[in-house]
Amino acid sequence: MAESVSNPLMGEIRLTWWSEAVAEIFAGAPVRRHPVVEALAMAVRRRGLPCEPLETMVEARFADFDAEPFADEAAVLAYLDATAGGLAKLAAATLGAESAEITSAARAWGLAGLMRLGRLPANAETRDRVRSALRAARPGVSAMPVVAFPAISYVTLSNAYAACRNLSDLEKRLRLVIATATGRL
Repeated sequence: MAESVSNPLMGEIRLTWWSEAVAEIFAGAPVRRHPVVEALAMAVRRRGLPCEPLETMVEARFADFDAEPFADEAAVLAYLDATAGGLAKLAAATLGAESAEITSAARAWGLAGLMRLGRLPANAETRDRVRSALRAARPGVSAMPVVAFPAISYVTLSNAYAACRNLSDLEKRLRLVIATATGRL
């Protein structure tokens, strides 16, 4: 989030807007005329998605504007579970895999993202953490219903991102097609 705004105050305003939009969706109020809000409201109604993960995700994103690094490993994991984890679980639930164990997959993606944004060191230790999370994710991913795999297929890009590789659009698409065709990260 921090990379998409010019200063922290603008980011906090944007997150407050999203917090209010989520609250309006779950209060049954008319939704804001914004394509993402409208689509989210429709998904919430059709799939019965819960409010809590969305609220938690927005709240966790306020940490994106902290100049200080994460306090400890527990803070990193809580952030990853609330952001990347919350989104992955909602996507899986939308595709019919509410109980899918995708925490490790989401953590791999989130770790690679934090590394790319400079919030975690771009070093061998962080890359090892991404690879370890991917290894831990594989049993849960293989147990997912096939129809739900697209909810986390993008995680297949984690290793390349953790290696600080800039993938071409073609390479990203090929990796995603292969992952989706094989059902493996």
